[in-house]
Amino acid sequence: MACSTPNCLSCPLNVCQRCRLTYLLRFGVCSCPLGQTNSSTGACVNCANGNCSICSAAATCTTCYTGLAPVSSACACRVGQYNTTATGSNCLDCSTENCATCPNNICTTCRNTFTLVNGACVCPIGTYNNAGTCTACTIANCAVCDASSCTTCFNNVAPVNGVCNCPQATYINSDLCSNCAVANCAVCPNNLC
Repeated sequence: MACSTPNCLSCPLNVCQRCRLTYLLRFGVCSCPLGQTNSSTGACVNCANGNCSICSAAATCTTCYTGLAPVSSACACRVGQYNTTATGSNCLDCSTENCATCPNNICTTCRNTFTLVNGACVCPIGTYNNAGTCTACTIANCAVCDASSCTTCFNNVAPVNGVCNCPQATYINSDLCSNCAVANCAVCPNNLC
């Protein structure tokens, strides 16, 4: 009686006991060893990428060895890592916080909404780093902030107690401090004294 398990040589009572040469018996199934796949000729062949542990075809990697991730059918370091060997098998985290790609540990692109400035990944003006995501400042006219206060305002407005305010005798007019129209007016919201 023929065995129903592909690539099995011996299967008494329809339970595979021994596989064809190059195949390994795992849980009653004959499969290729890690780093190999079944070819059209029925033999196990190496995956094209040496860092690939499971490939659905020789050139299509679906699972990589520890520390690597499948990227476009090959194995590469994960986002935020760089490889330290020619084979790409030793991945280390980028030393720049929030970096996405860093060949030779030099950041070239940043994650999420971060911007690369002089080798650092920073949030754009008007946002702050909120647990790895740039979030808009909630304080009006603020250029540099944290979750609750402003340290730098737009257009030379001085922050007072973490809030952007125009100096006395001025008011905010389209994100700029403009002089009050009425002479000797100390406070003029909306140019009204």
